Amino acid sequence: MFSKPMTTRDKKQRPNKSLRVFNGCRIASGEISAKYDRFACSYDWIEGIPDLLGVGRLRRSLFSRVSGAVLEVAVGTGKNFPYYPPGCRITAVDVSMEMLNIARKRAAKLSMDISFSLVERKLSPLQTTASILLFPR
Repeated sequence: MFSKPMTTRDKKQRPNKSLRVFNGCRIASGEISAKYDRFACSYDWIEGIPDLLGVGRLRRSLFSRVSGAVLEVAVGTGKNFPYYPPGCRITAVDVSMEMLNIARKRAAKLSMDISFSLVERKLSPLQTTASILLFPR
């Protein structure tokens, strides 16, 4: 469960670097990872609804233009993998180990060679020549 909502006094104090503010609540980085770890097994099923409403067509359209080195941030379960054109060199990062495990299995089924990384801290500064794709889960 989320920590207690922030008060005005809390906001004036220097924030703890391990906490993120979401909708006025303080959330530890580990809490976010744990929540996505628990959600990972049902993520694709829940995301199937937007896919039925056309998100799959949007993904196909967007990814048909991608080439070269790609960094996919918040890769989740790898739902974008089938839409990448051949020849892309993909690095996939996420805060959830369980999401990455599902993404690895998806990449293996698709015979895709993808580099995976668990990110426990913010990604900045990034020293890369990759195209950066930011997709919400």
